[in-house]
Amino acid sequence: MKKKHRSEKQRIAAVAFEYIEDGQCIILDASTTCFELAKFIKESTKRLTIVTSGLTTATMLKENPNLTVIIIGGIVRSGSNSIEGLIGHELLKKVNVDTLFTSAYALNASDGLTDFSLYEVELKREMVAAAHKTIALIDSSKLGKSSIATFAKIDDIHRLITDQSLSPELTASFRAAKVPVEVAN
Repeated sequence: MKKKHRSEKQRIAAVAFEYIEDGQCIILDASTTCFELAKFIKESTKRLTIVTSGLTTATMLKENPNLTVIIIGGIVRSGSNSIEGLIGHELLKKVNVDTLFTSAYALNASDGLTDFSLYEVELKREMVAAAHKTIALIDSSKLGKSSIATFAKIDDIHRLITDQSLSPELTASFRAAKVPVEVAN
């Protein structure tokens, strides 16, 4: 797994962990930031159901007997940790998901959360639709950038956790959408 901006992702994950309550059903995407969050979950005593598209995440979390780990079915591409495609999307309609924790390749005011893999974007759209809340975990290297496809607009997000203050444009967009922004120090 890539180690880019690892300390920032660890700080973001530590803050995100505080939003997970015992007994919840959550989704973790296959991002490296959600993998960092999964490390906190693995060491906890919380009883959780975790739905994930991350192979490494699922493998790590299955070691904790308090966790029920459900992996979304789909296609695994060479060199990828993520399951892609909509083969497993019916599963998302069968579980009551409290919170989706997701990252993205980029976040900007007009496009929202974007990614470069169309297959992954389709699955992430389904994840957003299935969850009662979506918490975006975005390190500052991704802010103000864009990629080819949007999976969530700013008003689809319920909370943003990042590692630096936002630009004035992004701040205004999040304020207008009444989405709280938390900076992990």
